[in-house]
Amino acid sequence: MHTQTIKTFPRVTDENLATPSASRRIRTIAFWVATFVVVFELAAGSVWNLMQIEWVRVQLNHLGYPLMFTYISGVWQIGGAAAIIAPTFPRLKEWAYAGAFFTWSGAVASHLLAGDGVQAWLTPLVFAVFAIVSWALRPGDRRLPSASLPRKPVLSPGPFRSGSFCFCLSFRI
Repeated sequence: MHTQTIKTFPRVTDENLATPSASRRIRTIAFWVATFVVVFELAAGSVWNLMQIEWVRVQLNHLGYPLMFTYISGVWQIGGAAAIIAPTFPRLKEWAYAGAFFTWSGAVASHLLAGDGVQAWLTPLVFAVFAIVSWALRPGDRRLPSASLPRKPVLSPGPFRSGSFCFCLSFRI
């Protein structure tokens, strides 16, 4: 006689769903710590740039950047900080994270090319890493919906609509 084994699944209750796992809590805490560091540095850097404090002027002069760069960078940095901390606008967040990473990786490259030692380029490198960590750990509601390319090209009518049999291949993105 053949016997069947029945696999039972653990019962999921509302209490189990309400209490996040330890790894989820750690991920959430790590995300908010990294995000706080990124947003704080963007906001503080923006204020420093817009006020053109002496340290910023000396650094820009040493690296060969014009002083007007402070105004441009300062406005974009405060916009990036606001976009990252805002609860909506996932596409804008992607651009803000990219801008923050480009700012700090550009600072690392500028200091390396100027021949500065590790004390000059380590700080922007750490901020770039915090930006990557914040971006990677962000929750699902702060991400773009997943977009994937279709597996097969889709046939669509070509530019001639007068009964010709011309079809153009187009890919939906």
